[in-house]
Amino acid sequence: MLRNLPWISLGAAALALMGCSDSGIEVPAGGDQGGVLLSFSDEPAGDNCEGGGTRIASGRDLDGNGKVDDAEVDAVTYVCHGVKGEQGEDGEPGAEGPRGDQGDNGDPGDEGEDGDRGDDGEDALQALIDLTPEPIGPNCANGGQKVTTGLDANGNGVLDEGEISDTAYLCDGDDGGRGVAGFQLVSKYTAPGGPIAEIVAASPDGNVLAYTSSATKTVGFVDISDLTRPALLGTVDVAGAVSNRGGEATAVAITPDGRYAVATVKDTTDPVHNADPGALVFIDMATRTLAGSVALGVGPDSLKLTPDGRRAVIAIEDEEDADDNAVAQARPGSVQIVTIDAEDPSTSTVTTVALTPDAGNLPADPQPEFVDITADGRTAIVSLQENNLIAVVDLASATVTRYIDAGSSVHAGADLASNGEIDLAGPGFAGLLEPDAVCLLPGGQHFVTANEGDTPNAAFGAGLWAGGRGFSVFSLDGARVYDSGDAAERLAARAGAYPEGRSGSRGIEIEGCATGVFGGTDYAFLLGERNATLLVVDVSEPAAPVLEQLLGAPMRPEGVVVIPSRNLVAVSGEGDDGVGGGIWLYRPVADPAEVGHGRDVYDARSGGAGFGALGALSYEPATGFLVATPDNAFARQRIWSFWPDHGERRMQLVRELLLRDSAGAELTGYDPEGIAINPEGGYILASEGTAGNGGSASCAGSARSNRILFFDADGRLDAGYGTGGIVDLPCGDEPNAIDWSAVRGNGFEGVAAVDSTPSASGGLKVYVAMQRPLATEGQNTRIGEYDVDTGRWSFYFYPLDPDRGGSGGNTFVSELVHVGGDRFAVIERDQGWAGEAGNKTVRTFALSSGAPNDPANPVEKELAYDLLGHPFRFDQEKLEGLALGAGGLWVVNDNDGGEAMSFFLRLDPSVLGAAGGGDPGATTVPGEGTVVINEVSSSGSDFVELYNAGGETVDLGGWTLTDNDPTHTFVLPAETTLAAGGFLVIEGESGSGPLRLSFGLGSGDSAILYTPGGAVADEHTWASHVATASRCPDGAGAFVAPTPATPGAANSCL
Repeated sequence: MLRNLPWISLGAAALALMGCSDSGIEVPAGGDQGGVLLSFSDEPAGDNCEGGGTRIASGRDLDGNGKVDDAEVDAVTYVCHGVKGEQGEDGEPGAEGPRGDQGDNGDPGDEGEDGDRGDDGEDALQALIDLTPEPIGPNCANGGQKVTTGLDANGNGVLDEGEISDTAYLCDGDDGGRGVAGFQLVSKYTAPGGPIAEIVAASPDGNVLAYTSSATKTVGFVDISDLTRPALLGTVDVAGAVSNRGGEATAVAITPDGRYAVATVKDTTDPVHNADPGALVFIDMATRTLAGSVALGVGPDSLKLTPDGRRAVIAIEDEEDADDNAVAQARPGSVQIVTIDAEDPSTSTVTTVALTPDAGNLPADPQPEFVDITADGRTAIVSLQENNLIAVVDLASATVTRYIDAGSSVHAGADLASNGEIDLAGPGFAGLLEPDAVCLLPGGQHFVTANEGDTPNAAFGAGLWAGGRGFSVFSLDGARVYDSGDAAERLAARAGAYPEGRSGSRGIEIEGCATGVFGGTDYAFLLGERNATLLVVDVSEPAAPVLEQLLGAPMRPEGVVVIPSRNLVAVSGEGDDGVGGGIWLYRPVADPAEVGHGRDVYDARSGGAGFGALGALSYEPATGFLVATPDNAFARQRIWSFWPDHGERRMQLVRELLLRDSAGAELTGYDPEGIAINPEGGYILASEGTAGNGGSASCAGSARSNRILFFDADGRLDAGYGTGGIVDLPCGDEPNAIDWSAVRGNGFEGVAAVDSTPSASGGLKVYVAMQRPLATEGQNTRIGEYDVDTGRWSFYFYPLDPDRGGSGGNTFVSELVHVGGDRFAVIERDQGWAGEAGNKTVRTFALSSGAPNDPANPVEKELAYDLLGHPFRFDQEKLEGLALGAGGLWVVNDNDGGEAMSFFLRLDPSVLGAAGGGDPGATTVPGEGTVVINEVSSSGSDFVELYNAGGETVDLGGWTLTDNDPTHTFVLPAETTLAAGGFLVIEGESGSGPLRLSFGLGSGDSAILYTPGGAVADEHTWASHVATASRCPDGAGAFVAPTPATPGAANSCL
């Protein structure tokens, strides 16, 4: 049967379809079982329809003939005409007239009149049926058709809202439909000044959001009826809801009828232990004015309304000293139930539920944090975070029926040291869950906990950490059925969003949660407070959740709400240090190509290694990779290589190269902020120095100075450049020397290398961008030019836009890219986040537009692209990486070592003008039927691995493999085939397999594959012996060496 055809109340007797007989309407299906059809035909008067009507048959068009054949019918229903009323009965005969006197026969009396004729029955009303598209959502997992039926009471031929009697859904995707492929960021809300958005709620129709802002002591309202243009409707000041006008909104909800926004307000008097009682305020949604308030206990925190909107359940935390929560305090918290008087909110009544746990941490001082309520409105679950408990409250009797011990999370790996290295394979971990948010799953029998942690580590046991670094699932009877262990943090590390600086505290800190149903699947949405992420989890099986997706979120996300009426999820973030808050909106999508952050945004991923702080970026033509280096958020200096996977819109980390000094020791102590490819081989890094160029007054540079670092291809400092591979700023008597004491702490921030004489030796010049001007040079910062042949420095001057001040901060240059000729591109940015961001731009300039060493004649800059105007609105603070190649002009953010996601924004290179219109790194992917050399080893056990990157089996009989000596040939035997996606290994001379070369592979050699017609199918050349070199990823990527040997299997890439 069609499970997704839930006809509702089709027993109505008078339903009919006019003008749609003998027709079929096809609805696309998500699976491969044929389209879903409705077939309409006339139904004569009879048992099924007394007055006749329409027969509706539904089923899948299995044979593809465009009709629902008898064997394909899954369900039949009838839409019947009304029946004409019966004719009224004849009236009674009139009374006989009086009889005349005897005598002459009188005339007969008049015959009485017939009774009145009964009224005819009314004509049957016409019945109508409407078919309208139904989007993906709770009603249809994959979208489909909404079917509404009813009688046309007013005879206008249209099924008006008041005439609809029945609704049904004919859904796509039954029997193999793919449902929701994932979630997509569709919009961001920011406002001038960047109001903090901590907790968010939605109106019943999903067109208005309400949010709290502690910094401004307001509740704000945003119109999201047009998702592309969220608009601030206004704010309501709630500071005066407490006696000393120090009120701060802590939570907000909107009543189910949309009449009121209800917000909890706490007193923020310092010291906290003298705080006044809080309040519950009612804001009229129509006028956005205060409609009333009721007094609450001290320190109200979370708020939840019952589904009928008649009661509000509030966690009264009463936290007397937030910085000393490892000891019991004098006043215990409680739960308060407010019975709402909708007509006069100020007369609403308050019932207090005492919390008296006899277990957990600090049982004498319960501190409730978060509330959720079951769908029947009878039960509330309340987290007692510091106590590591969950209270189950019966709302009818206002009593606690059970305290659930949250317990601890024990798992094998966690990074417990904030040391500039991500190591999730560290020592075993045991942490008290101490959940913040608790959210009931859609099934109503389980709830999820966000195991943030809130007390000092080891406060309640040696070796016990605060927080579980993930999430758990409990049943309402108190049994824990699942714990995520280290899965959430490992996923964050693979996305470059693990906050290494929080390792020694509580890691990613899962804090907020919400649940909902999308496309027929139960989801939980969890917020990573310390890495600004939204974790999407399939919780259809509560005991076996599946971590589906990690998305970016506003900084310090606190609140999340599911909006069924709009098929949306909204996440609110309070920002960093009081600025940068906002609201991001997401929706489910069925097409995998639409999953993520937008068409032009590539998410960075690795196979397991952690990464982040991508403050420098460059394109490497030889490999097709984008190479990046982190700043000093990572203790050891390194280079990461990313392969742009255009099919998946992903930047895949495929290689890590640890950098070393000339003696081979690991390089540490530097702060790389720029990277370039050396045209002569190897890499060039620009390291940012500290104020005073490292603090030296004697022209003696150090790792704390602004330096150019030259590395060979193996990652060692190359002594062929500068002094041991190091070049310092000019000082003292050197030409164009600068006063090192005037160098600010914002030094080198980009580097580019240009071969000015590509057809001859020499001619290499290295350019560096200084982030901020010298202290004595106003708003003109420097672009340094270092001539490698002469060792001489020159400086051009770049005019920065004025500093914005306040939350927008100063203006910086980040990154430097050679565009062509004497033209360069930079990122110019301020320090603003989200709503405070005002300058996030790509600028270009030509050196010839200025004069070297002349601050009065700076270069002339041009605006190439405003990144705030992109649909993604790239408003992260530190946009610091820029690269041209690999199919685009790429911009990446420095996420400060994992405090947010790493986003690669792809722009059209044409934004740079004529010189940038060509892409030196446009990559190609092998087409269908293409066989490539996929892996090579020339050291020890030689082998060459072939891979079929196409979609069909290829006959390799007669194909030839050679090295760089054309007399060395190996012809593949007849009937050698390679299946699509298959591997074929040809071993070296010493091999034991059926296919063996008759020659060896040496240093400075090649592997060349020819088709039987003599065309080169693929080739790979190397300069020295390689243990193993592999395409990363298989078939499509460039070669990476060294890699683990995996002959005959998928390549092992980082």
